[in-house]
Amino acid sequence: MDLGTRRSNHSRRSAKAKLWAVAVLAALAALMLLASAAPVSARTGDALVIGTGNFACVNFCVANDYKGYKLTGLDAGMEFPYSVFVVRQTYDGGISGHPAGFAITGESKGGTGVFGLAHGAGAGVYASNDSTGAALFAQAKLGDAVSGSTPAKDRSGVFGVATGDGWGVTGRTGSATHAGVWGDNTGANNGIYGSSHGAAASGVYGENLSGGYGVAGRANGDNPAILAENTGSGDGLEASTEAADKAGLYAHHDGSDPGNGVTAASTNGAGVHGEGSTNGVEGMTGYLYGSGVYGENTNAYGGFGVAGRSAAQNGVGVLADNTAGGVALEVNGRASFSRSSVVSFSGASFVITGIPLTGSSSVLATLQTYSGKAPTLAILSAVPNPSADSITIRMSQAAPAGTKVAYFVVN
Repeated sequence: MDLGTRRSNHSRRSAKAKLWAVAVLAALAALMLLASAAPVSARTGDALVIGTGNFACVNFCVANDYKGYKLTGLDAGMEFPYSVFVVRQTYDGGISGHPAGFAITGESKGGTGVFGLAHGAGAGVYASNDSTGAALFAQAKLGDAVSGSTPAKDRSGVFGVATGDGWGVTGRTGSATHAGVWGDNTGANNGIYGSSHGAAASGVYGENLSGGYGVAGRANGDNPAILAENTGSGDGLEASTEAADKAGLYAHHDGSDPGNGVTAASTNGAGVHGEGSTNGVEGMTGYLYGSGVYGENTNAYGGFGVAGRSAAQNGVGVLADNTAGGVALEVNGRASFSRSSVVSFSGASFVITGIPLTGSSSVLATLQTYSGKAPTLAILSAVPNPSADSITIRMSQAAPAGTKVAYFVVN
């Protein structure tokens, strides 16, 4: 190869090297320019560039010369709120007919639209709203809008907490057959459990604004529909009403077999205790052979079937009243009275003491023995002395020892 040929080849190689150098320098300059460039504006269908700001705009804002709107922003980098991937929806729905949309939409034909996974104590998916809207909104066509589950002990499938003056969890429905909140326990515990730290509040509180029941319970077994239990010092159940002619607690038995409307039992006290501004306890029945109030004592050694007591001197312990003119009091069996008895004496007179009397007390007295002196031996008088609580019995003549007189005080 002659000298001219060698020089020609060397010139061509030098030109190629220079072209490569220029290309490399141009590429480096483009990369540097890209790194310092302003956010890229892209129309629908344009590529997104990771590592810089991207703003996409759909057709309507292009047709309206953008009007200052940048619909969706996509950034990669450690930014607020501590995210390496940020998507921003800055359009507020200001153009008529074009409502504000979503920053991210996830769609899956057979799986999950959006999936979040966390390996620490943080949430897998975190939603936040710094205005009045919901932090998270879910909508389903056929299934549950929100479904949560956890295998952790003493944790909740769905947990809600309100840091202000609001509700931790709210459920609402317009259905006529389903509840606003439904709890179901397929194990052996409660379907819904509520607790409160308020001294005047309730663990579970129910209110009906349309004339229905505030709280209702139903059971189909042997246990009561509602169980009220107080393990402290208060009552197990309290019921009240301000309605006229209504009861604070109303119970009824609607079965075809005999049963009680109310049954109460106490292991140390009265089964039923009543207090009222009129009657403490009142009973009523329309059954021919029944009683308005019925009492029975099954103790084999004695006791009272029904007892009445008055603490006032002018009060009545038991009142029997027949407003139709019939029998007010009927006694089947023996009747015992504290101011009646039989006394033994001798002489023409004697005094019985310790008998409570009033100014209207009347005394009946009769001989209980035959002395052989009859008919001349007789009781002349039985005179009550209320001030001394005594009765003086005078005879027609001196009675022999062992003479017996029975007395009975009325009023």
